[in-house]
Amino acid sequence: MSHVMNLAISKACRTARWHLSRHWWLQAVLFIAIWALGEAVVRQFSIPIPGSVLGMGALLAALEFRWISVRWFRRGARGLLAHLLLFLTPAMLAVVNHRELLSMTGLKLIVAVLIGTPLVMIGTAVVVEIGFRLQPSREH
Repeated sequence: MSHVMNLAISKACRTARWHLSRHWWLQAVLFIAIWALGEAVVRQFSIPIPGSVLGMGALLAALEFRWISVRWFRRGARGLLAHLLLFLTPAMLAVVNHRELLSMTGLKLIVAVLIGTPLVMIGTAVVVEIGFRLQPSREH
């Protein structure tokens, strides 16, 4: 490849990295692309795990080995979390379609969620804390 071509490719990569680090919607698209790639690999090779798990596992490995920068995903992750309610709309439609959720069954479900959610969060926090304590410290 010529020197001019190398410079053009280098500039295009720098521009892409700059845009990725500043636009949350591009980062969200990158998350979706990784998910879709995981789905494609699972279907192609008949792997018995969800494609989203494979894709996010690959993303985790790429972040851990520092092949890609966390900056490329930070704003996208925050943007997706900020708009999470859009993904939960089908749950609200289920309540409308199943009136029994507004009866005693629904009350039991609400109690289970209100008790179960904090228990899961506390359990997760304890496991993460134990994991951090067992992990050898790394100097950054």
